[in-house]
Amino acid sequence: SRDPGLRPALSGSQNAALRVNTIQSDLNQLLANANLPANSYIVAPAGINRLQVSLAEGNLSTDGFTISQGGQQLLRRLATTLRNYPTVEFTIVGHADGANPNALRAYEDSTDKAINVAQQLVNYGLDPAKITAGGKGFYSPVADSSTPQGQAANRRMDILITVPE
Repeated sequence: SRDPGLRPALSGSQNAALRVNTIQSDLNQLLANANLPANSYIVAPAGINRLQVSLAEGNLSTDGFTISQGGQQLLRRLATTLRNYPTVEFTIVGHADGANPNALRAYEDSTDKAINVAQQLVNYGLDPAKITAGGKGFYSPVADSSTPQGQAANRRMDILITVPE
């Protein structure tokens, strides 16, 4: 029968959890070496077999819409790392700051920003069939939008990375 020196094979959920930890480590290292402003990104677990990378808008854009040269370099590095995990799926979620009370405009703007990021990631080699993009407008704030600092915190891009079992 089995060699008693061999460990049992990992289950699908154990393998997925291991991949999530490896991806989190890879992304933390990449972002730590990207010379980004302090507190301008977060990499954190977001449920079972899922990571969330939150990037402040300033990491990707200078005008809020066009992806800057630095933003392109950051997305290229992210895509290069994430291509090592061909089975993962991505949900790109844009967020607006709530400074403009027009909900439809906030949804449109946040969705357009997410689509721009998704297109860049595809340009840098991620499988478009594995990417979903959308916006939440100003409906998922992380700070009080009545202050400039709060508005800046709420203008962000979330990349949700799901590892299948």
